Amino acid sequence: MKYIVLKFVLTIISIFRAVIKYNPKAKVTSNHKDNTEICILGNGPSLIDNMKNDTNSILDRHSMCVNDFAESEYFDVIRPRYYLLLDPDYWRKESLKELIEHRERIFENINLKTEWKLILLLPIIARNVLNWSIIFGRNQHIEIVYFNNTPLTGHKFVIHELYKYNLGMPPAQNVLVAGIFVAINMGYNKIYIFGADHSWHEDIVINNQNVVCYKNKHFYDKNDVPLVPWQKGDNSGATWKMHEILMALAKMFEGYQTLEEYSKYKKTKIYNASKKTSIDAFDRYDVKEVSR
Repeated sequence: MKYIVLKFVLTIISIFRAVIKYNPKAKVTSNHKDNTEICILGNGPSLIDNMKNDTNSILDRHSMCVNDFAESEYFDVIRPRYYLLLDPDYWRKESLKELIEHRERIFENINLKTEWKLILLLPIIARNVLNWSIIFGRNQHIEIVYFNNTPLTGHKFVIHELYKYNLGMPPAQNVLVAGIFVAINMGYNKIYIFGADHSWHEDIVINNQNVVCYKNKHFYDKNDVPLVPWQKGDNSGATWKMHEILMALAKMFEGYQTLEEYSKYKKTKIYNASKKTSIDAFDRYDVKEVSR
């Protein structure tokens, strides 16, 4: 009974959020008449194997990259159709100096390297924080499209309808959740995810100062990644507590389960083609079978 009541309350709250935060400029539409399949590239360490051995499987389809992919030498090899940013550190004004310098380097890489049609996907909450038309306006190949990242939960038969009309999305603790959701709503029939290792839990360590530390490893790292405090990213310098990290990871994996349910509603198939992964929500797929 309590579960039913909770679901009802969450559904009402989500409807209220969807109405209050509705923005007509956040509209993801179909833009892929020439292809019905897409590869979404996470930045996990296992992606390097795909970049070296399976590029043809990716190049045969549309592709979406995320976060710092432009740092990689493979950015202008893959020439992704979409580039999605979700982390507030990409636009938050009151952020650590090194994070601001980092995002400016990413923006510069995207601007300088992109010589093909690229759709930059940004959450609607970022629209008025930075002047994106100035940041990317000098590159005529880049188009900015906003999506509604309002988190919505509750009864599926209501929430799926809200998702379908871009009124919100599953809570996104990871950029891959947002990428998959947007790809579903763009109408792709098959979605293949690569580089979704999601293995941070394997490297979590509590140091002698009782601080939660981890290794933030990516496929484009040239050297061994050091163990560092897991910071919150704001100017406070605060770090996450263990229970906060584990709750966030649990919400992230729950988000993938929600996406799997939504994909069935939208008649989309999601395949996890990652060489290594901790995501159990989607059917696994051998990359050799992905080849046309």
